[in-house]
Amino acid sequence: MIPPSRSPATSWRSPRRRPARLVAVGGLALLAGCSPDAAGPARASAPEVAATPSSSSIEEELRDLVVAVTPSDPSAPPVERSDWFGRRKKLLERLRQEGPELGRAALERYRKGEDEVVEVREGLLDVAAHTAADDARPTLVELVTTYGADLGLRARACELLAETSPETALQLLEPILTSTGRSETYPPEDRMLQAWLDAAHALGRDPAEVLARIVIEPRTAAESRHLAARALGDAPSSVGRQALESVLTESSGDNYLRRLATQSLQRTLPAGDFCPLVRGVLEHEADVNFQIFLASVLEKTCP
Repeated sequence: MIPPSRSPATSWRSPRRRPARLVAVGGLALLAGCSPDAAGPARASAPEVAATPSSSSIEEELRDLVVAVTPSDPSAPPVERSDWFGRRKKLLERLRQEGPELGRAALERYRKGEDEVVEVREGLLDVAAHTAADDARPTLVELVTTYGADLGLRARACELLAETSPETALQLLEPILTSTGRSETYPPEDRMLQAWLDAAHALGRDPAEVLARIVIEPRTAAESRHLAARALGDAPSSVGRQALESVLTESSGDNYLRRLATQSLQRTLPAGDFCPLVRGVLEHEADVNFQIFLASVLEKTCP
């Protein structure tokens, strides 16, 4: 059996039950300032004569960034919108390869630019996180855990943490995702879960246990349960199989979730296990539409 969702999710959580807010941000200073992401192999020593970007060139890069990420008029024709996305993508990819001086300047502009449009603030954070990860990490952690900023910006902060500080992303997001009855407003759960998954994959961590806890928890947002059910199809495990079978046989009314569970089981189980399981569910299924779905799966998979 799978442990109840209230069981500890990570080794660093206290055995005592704490309010969700404390669980998520109690180690904020550690995550932001002393993260394992900061550790790593020593960089090669710099050449004796290293070119340092001038303040004027950094300002020019920042101006180009702001122009590139400022969205076009919503009423602009599709071709103009497409061109904007292309220019934005190309410039961001280039600036992510620049040095930490640009990242610190972008972060400083972000901190001063409270009246900037969200797309500009996202662009500044993007460059700061990729070029000066240690400097940007505290700001990203604060955005994820603190109510007030635009939810889209907070969701992007989750993604940037996963991309540039995956260890911090795992430690920060996992207790949020696996806790229930939260009163705080966090970024959308499915965006947080996708960021957690990206971080887990980057670090080679098996996500099955956390995904299993999410997919069987009825109080979790439907979008997150759907994502977890799909992701378990890429992470075969005994705990994942138990979770998917539990979802397949539940009577929650979310037949889309049950379909996803069926498809993930189909991808992870040998036919000798999958076919008898689906036939057994079909024999006791009351929903006509789901009966049709299961019959179609059996016809294609279990001749």
